[in-house]
Amino acid sequence: MSLDYVKLATQSLKNAWEHKFLWLFGLFVAGSDFSGIFNLLGRVPSDRDFSRRMDFDFHDFRDLEDILPFGIDLKVILMLIAAAFLLWLFFLIMSFLSESALIQGISRKQLGQPVSFGECWSKGVDRFWRVLVVLVLVGLAMAIPIVFVILLLIPAFIVSPILGVVLLLLIVLPVIFAVIFVAESICAWGIRFAVLDDVQCFDAIGKGWQMLRENFGKTFGVALTTTIVQIVFGIACLIGILVIAIPFILIGLGSPVGAIVMGAPFLLIIIVVISAYIGLFKSSIWTIAYMQITGKAESATPATVDTGTISEGLDEIDSPA
Repeated sequence: MSLDYVKLATQSLKNAWEHKFLWLFGLFVAGSDFSGIFNLLGRVPSDRDFSRRMDFDFHDFRDLEDILPFGIDLKVILMLIAAAFLLWLFFLIMSFLSESALIQGISRKQLGQPVSFGECWSKGVDRFWRVLVVLVLVGLAMAIPIVFVILLLIPAFIVSPILGVVLLLLIVLPVIFAVIFVAESICAWGIRFAVLDDVQCFDAIGKGWQMLRENFGKTFGVALTTTIVQIVFGIACLIGILVIAIPFILIGLGSPVGAIVMGAPFLLIIIVVISAYIGLFKSSIWTIAYMQITGKAESATPATVDTGTISEGLDEIDSPA
């Protein structure tokens, strides 16, 4: 069976627009990485700062407050760090839950069956730990080869910076990209086995790996299609945001504060909607591909499913073991 990637992308984009009740889950899936927020809490001391404070006593809060930017109180910084960490943790937990919820909602829609927000939420809660274990174990496995090749790169840079750059471009980066592709593919397939086929987490990882091996070309095609669509969509959104921002820029010439007050909420709404749409699209394209490859799309109700959403020629399906 061959996948029609154009139809796959088109149907996924259509799903992301039509099923707006799933946007909340899409937002958490797309926006769970808030690790960069910690960089906003203060400047990083320079080498001169460290050398000047080698004898720093961390028990002396007055010294610690001296190196904080703008004289911000240490307690405020700690509270901001704690709040940022809790926010990141909340989004991370919700992203795990939302993965299962989106898969459930999209699969039911593809089968022409009714689905509600509550049903998707229940599925997300029920499959939370399986999704968590799959992502954590695959993530740890992915980290091992990446750390290994990076450690091998350090001596090369010490011997010769040119040698280090050559190894980085020819070996390290390709290895890292390959590992990320394999890990994300195993996660994508494994999570869908866990959610739709009620497979336990360890078996889901094994089936995800088998799915990747038996359908490597299709998996690569889905990943490439997803990446291309996101890049094109991102460029289009950036151009649209710049056009929309023109009135606020003109207002800012006369009143910068007024432009920020009016423009910031508007920009935030746009970013939230785009993130939710992209999150739903990514989940949709992998779920539809999973259903087509495994033959689950064949059981869809003909009267309620758009025939353009399912590739023709499903009689030769690469069924995973």
